[in-house]
Amino acid sequence: ILARSGSQFKKVYRDPIKNKNLSRWVRGQYLVVPYGATTFDNAHRFTHLIPTNQNDMKKMQRSGFYRDVALGMPTGDQKPSNKMEERQDEAQGQTNTSQMMLNEADYMVMECCCELDLERFEDADELGEPTGIALPYIVSVDRDSKQVLSIRRNWDKEEQTRTKEVWFVHYPYLPGDGFYSDGLIHKIGGLGQAASGLTKIIMIGAAFASFQGGYKSKDANIGSDEQLEWGRYKDVDLTASELEKAFWTPKFQQPNEAMFKILGLLEDGGRRFASTSESMVGDASNTGPVGTTVALIEQGSKVFSGIHKRCHNAQGQE
Repeated sequence: ILARSGSQFKKVYRDPIKNKNLSRWVRGQYLVVPYGATTFDNAHRFTHLIPTNQNDMKKMQRSGFYRDVALGMPTGDQKPSNKMEERQDEAQGQTNTSQMMLNEADYMVMECCCELDLERFEDADELGEPTGIALPYIVSVDRDSKQVLSIRRNWDKEEQTRTKEVWFVHYPYLPGDGFYSDGLIHKIGGLGQAASGLTKIIMIGAAFASFQGGYKSKDANIGSDEQLEWGRYKDVDLTASELEKAFWTPKFQQPNEAMFKILGLLEDGGRRFASTSESMVGDASNTGPVGTTVALIEQGSKVFSGIHKRCHNAQGQE
């Protein structure tokens, strides 16, 4: 998933229901970040959309983590349809039932990490006068009812700087221009589309060449619903010469060899960029020294060193 999309996120937090620390994967479409932000640290605000089922919402309100206010019936996930996600769900045999049954629909809690200057909780100087500086808070709001569920401090009490805490970890693949990183779809998506289109053309050409069709004369005394059958010869009221003249089949050409060469170039370019080529040992002599063979293997394994380094850094943050 990381190689395909380019960015993946995990949230490390204290679960109030399970009463333990958790590290959970967060979908990218459930994170709303300002356009100019490049990291979570320099983003003045960002929002995490949290699908919460009705029973968990009752538990959170009963435990006091959320305010005990009337929210009404949820409307479920209203995000726009994504063709890629629909194809993935279809391949995995999954169905989004939240759109079908409202009694099983989830609440959508908007957890916003922002900076606020709240009355009676202002930032003060040494003399106790308000400075007007906004402080970091976490504000949770129910999307449908617009009810504020909670407002919580998002800094360490013992720190004088009152720096905001970041509970999200960004796993990047290839550095991008903005907040999100690039994946293989961004880099070689064009090669993939070209290879898919060329493969389709080759398959269609091979199908036409294998299962030929053509034109039949209306004067031929053959039923319109007559079909050929394997290993069976049928009688017709035509002579051999008349039967030969009654049908005409265009010359369907086999797929051109140039198409296979272009397809090979596209596949080789994508394979090289994605580093899925075969081991470099196959290009070397079988009688080469052991040290040379080991060096070739090490050279082929260093392609993902930068990506591994970024993922290792993200794991350290997590």
